[in-house]
Amino acid sequence: MRVVLLACLLFAPLWFTPIWAQDLNVNSKYIVETVEFRYARKPNAIAKPAPETQQLADREVGQNFQPDRFDGIVRRLKAEYRSYKVTHRTEKGTKPDHVKVIFELERRGIELNAESNDFKFIYSSRNNFSFGATADFNIGKQGGLLLGALTDNDLTVERTSGIRAGYRYDVLNRHVRLAIVGESFRAQWDPATQTALRSQPDVPGIYRRRQSVEPTVTIQVLPSLRLKAGVNLQRIETQFPAARFESSHALISSLRYEQGWDLGTTMRNLVGAGYDLRAAASSLGSDFVYTRHAFDVNESLTLTRRQALLLNFAAGTIGGQAPLFERFVLGNTQTLRGWNRFDVAPLGGNRMAHGSAEYRVRGVRLLYDRGAVWTSGHEVKVRQSAGIGYIKEGLTCMLAFPLREGHITPIILLGYTF
Repeated sequence: MRVVLLACLLFAPLWFTPIWAQDLNVNSKYIVETVEFRYARKPNAIAKPAPETQQLADREVGQNFQPDRFDGIVRRLKAEYRSYKVTHRTEKGTKPDHVKVIFELERRGIELNAESNDFKFIYSSRNNFSFGATADFNIGKQGGLLLGALTDNDLTVERTSGIRAGYRYDVLNRHVRLAIVGESFRAQWDPATQTALRSQPDVPGIYRRRQSVEPTVTIQVLPSLRLKAGVNLQRIETQFPAARFESSHALISSLRYEQGWDLGTTMRNLVGAGYDLRAAASSLGSDFVYTRHAFDVNESLTLTRRQALLLNFAAGTIGGQAPLFERFVLGNTQTLRGWNRFDVAPLGGNRMAHGSAEYRVRGVRLLYDRGAVWTSGHEVKVRQSAGIGYIKEGLTCMLAFPLREGHITPIILLGYTF
């Protein structure tokens, strides 16, 4: 009798444990029947994630239930639905030994926008710190208020510090976004830039401040194709050769394509391409008249779960007289890593071409950069660099150095998003 009671005590917890809790230890026992996406406050409203996310979910149907296999879907949903809290749960299926996996999206009041360069914290042993963030406050179901601050000493010739504010409104099930964003920046200049201006009087001078207003419309033409158009109105307080106000008003447009393919059980190929146009004309009341074209193509090839190959190529050209913030720059945390941009071209250039290759394995990054930035009519000098680093969930530490003859001084890069 004592033996029977002891056995009942030992095995009783298993009789009352939900099937999804037991499955954490015995993954092979249950089969995924369906994967569903729902809005938490609207049980009957079905969410429609991006096609790539839906494909990941569809691949799990009919497979053994393994919770860790859904982590990639969670990450994708958080990127797609940035203003939503993403959770998932498991329910008993309609068939024996089957379960349903349900992802729930719950709208939050405040969102930190970590897209592109809006959220970053970077340290360079040559150019010190760059950091910034943009907060997105949801207003109703479709609107949002944008507030942000940043200090950038990486992407342009100048060092900019300032604030950003704007409003966005999504329509047609988020396929169309209307937005207006205003920015105000104070500029600081490296001595190398100020010295170079004396020898190139045809390049527009430096400025103390610049403010801009940019109304745009973004259209998701296809799941893999996005179009953006609008106008950028800039007011610049110049500093050299004389203090005065100038305007730089430009029509802007961009076209972005992204598409992914599964090449096997673990291999996946993601290809992206983009084109940006900025055209300033006197008919818009602009003191600067120029046309700026920029192209980029990138490919990310996932070889295994721990290995990936990343390739990137970018090129650009400027015709006419463009202000300094529009000129191309190489030698930062994204291009010609290991070079200092003021050694490459202290005034930037109106022509640019750059390519890079990066191999990642178990978080280790090995990279090679090659490119040139120059002003039309001047000598074209191609430079190369290499680097090694480690990345973990967006956090990176890297040692990069220029490939050249003579003394080589490496640059230490630390931070998030580069």
